[in-house]
Amino acid sequence: MAESLALMDMNLVVFEAGNTAEAFRLIDKRPAGDLAVVDLGLSRPAHVLLKALRGRGWRSVMAMTAGSCVSHVCDAISAGATGWLVDPCEPDARAEADRGAGDTALLSAREVQVIQMVAEGMTNAAIGRELKRSGLTVKSHLSRIALKLATGDRAEMVAIAMRAGLVK
Repeated sequence: MAESLALMDMNLVVFEAGNTAEAFRLIDKRPAGDLAVVDLGLSRPAHVLLKALRGRGWRSVMAMTAGSCVSHVCDAISAGATGWLVDPCEPDARAEADRGAGDTALLSAREVQVIQMVAEGMTNAAIGRELKRSGLTVKSHLSRIALKLATGDRAEMVAIAMRAGLVK
């Protein structure tokens, strides 16, 4: 999903950008306004855009996606979003995520390995050391696992993996 940005100033003028690069060009040309709505697609550049908007003085920066995974909400808020919107025009995306709830067949081999280490009680940092990756990379794996299993709760992820026979 490509990121999009809608910028509104006090006169309720809306500016739209189809991707992050276009959004940066747009905000570089305009003074800060009252509200920016960023359709994340939850990519890293979109989080950089959230930080940039807040840093340039936008009063409110709302993050919007089709779903409402708790870890993504936390990531967006920590990147500078002042609020979170679930896109009302995307009900099928939410229903599709719900249908896939607990679907361990969607997990990659690395994601299975990460959830097995979580089941052993390892922290993100410890998992990162074991896999020779950063704790942030592990956090990214866990975010994707959360989306695929439709839960942001580590214990529930492990329970789902156990029921599927991925964890002993």
